[in-house]
Parts: sequence; structure tokens; C-alpha cells
Amino acid sequence: MLHSDVAVPDGQAALLISPLERDRDFLQRIFSEEGWTLYCVPSLGSALKFLRRRVMPVVITEADLPVGTWKEVLTLVRLLPTAPPVIVVALAADEHLWAKALTSGARDVLVKPFNKAEVVRVLKSLWDARRAQPEPRSP
Repeated sequence: MLHSDVAVPDGQAALLISPLERDRDFLQRIFSEEGWTLYCVPSLGSALKFLRRRVMPVVITEADLPVGTWKEVLTLVRLLPTAPPVIVVALAADEHLWAKALTSGARDVLVKPFNKAEVVRVLKSLWDARRAQPEPRSP
């Protein structure tokens, strides 16, 4: 099991795993406009290092990374004490990708080019669902 020694950020935050600067910039603008925090890393390896230090409420990942895929991101987050929901980002999300991602445990798929309203809707619904969950009890 991986360990994170930093608490979940107050408010809305997410980790984006993407080597693509234009996607990071576009999502950063949306997050900034909404008053949210977006942490960005370019690779699966850097995501692993990041998630060892910080608990994140949501992870957003490119479907295909330079080394690895969204499937490996799902495997990684399942090793965390509190597995965050994963959103897969793809240039072309056909029915096969949607079905495979959702049945494998991803929470949603965002298609590029991004639609701001869809990005906001997906993230707000995840954070709302997280807030609605009861707090874990201490033993």
C-alpha cells in the first residue's frame, strides 16, 4: 500500500497526469476561474511520487501517457489508502473506450477538445458525491 502523509486539500482539487501543455493550460484556466486547485504532473512516474506525498480527491489522466496508460493509473490509485476517482481524457472516446474505462473503475471520460461546461459538471458531481459520503470513523 502507498502512503500519503499530507491531508486531503480543503475545497476542490485534482491531479492532472498529462504531458500535453495545451491541455494543462486549458484545464488550469477552468480550475482558476472556478476557484479550484489543479496540480499537474507529466507522467505516471511523477504521479506516483506526488500521490505518495499528497492525498487527492480526484485524478484526471490522459488515456495514453508516454509511459503507461489510464489502466495503470487505475492500478496505482487502488494502492492508495483512499483511492480517488479517476477521470480518463481522450482525443477520441469511442464506445469501446467508454465501456472499458467505466467497467474498469474509471468514474468518467472527458473528450478533447474539452468543453468547459462538461469539465465543470463532471468535477462538481464527483466533489458533491465525495462531500455526501460520511466521514470515516476512528477506531
